[in-house]
Amino acid sequence: MEVLPTCSICGMEPEDGFHAIMACTKARALRTSLRAKWRLSPEDDLKYIGDDRVLILLDRFDEDCRTKLLFYWWRAWHLCNDVIFGKGDASIEASAQYLFKYADILSGLSQLNHPAISKGKNVLDGRPRPPHATTMNCVQERLTPPVASVHSSFFSADNSAAWGAVLCDHRDTVLGSAWNLIDHCPDAETAEATACLSGVQSLCRFSSLPIIVRV
Repeated sequence: MEVLPTCSICGMEPEDGFHAIMACTKARALRTSLRAKWRLSPEDDLKYIGDDRVLILLDRFDEDCRTKLLFYWWRAWHLCNDVIFGKGDASIEASAQYLFKYADILSGLSQLNHPAISKGKNVLDGRPRPPHATTMNCVQERLTPPVASVHSSFFSADNSAAWGAVLCDHRDTVLGSAWNLIDHCPDAETAEATACLSGVQSLCRFSSLPIIVRV
């Protein structure tokens, strides 16, 4: 990430990776919203501690806190990108609710007695669904393409990157999810492109219909 003299979003500090996901206005607001339901690290433990901050911070906390920090950084980066490159209308509360729901889904998946498929790929349930009534509305609903929400995170300090994707039907029921790290990622654009490609490749197993991708 190019370091600008002043953040173009809040105008308070130099715009670097740490500021974007930890100190900028939307990042701080998202963290506050998440604390309503999540146990996150105390603010004093999240201060800038050098270029190796990601590894140092993750090493300090337990698995639950590490997982939630990664989710938080992922969505904070999305909010930053939305302001700079998108419409700038991404909601803090909607982002918090998205993470709450996403974390709950992954937690539920880990408790299912379902055979593991492969790293980063999960199915929601292996139980059969009740039959649908053969009405025109039901047929149309079943033919409605599912939507894949795909996101990526990129840290220029060490070129680390990751992607995550969730597939939902027309009723926002989660059909499946996937995630993984991105090796040797040169920039944020590559991370986003990889997220789209890998996300669709991983999620297409959950639906025989065409998939709409939402970045």
